[in-house]
Amino acid sequence: MSTPLGPLVDGQSRLRSGYKSLAETWSIVKEDWRDGRREQFERERLLALGPSLTRLSNALDNLRDCIVNADRELADTHGDEKF
Repeated sequence: MSTPLGPLVDGQSRLRSGYKSLAETWSIVKEDWRDGRREQFERERLLALGPSLTRLSNALDNLRDCIVNADRELADTHGDEKF
C-alpha cells in the first residue's frame, strides 16, 4: 500500500500557479500605483513572499521524498514476511 501523494503535489502546484498569477498581476498594478504606500506594501508584504514560498516548496519536496521512502521501506518489510 502506498500513500496517495496527489493532494500534496496538487497543493504544491496550486501554490506555484497562484504565486505566478500574483506576480504577473502585481507587475501590472505597480506600474500605475507609484507612491510611498505602494513601496511600503511591496517591502512589508510582498518581498518576503517569494523566498518563503520557495522554502515551503522545498519542504514539501522533502516531505514527499520522505513519504515515498517510508512507503518503500514498509513495502520491503512486508515483502519479507512469510504467511
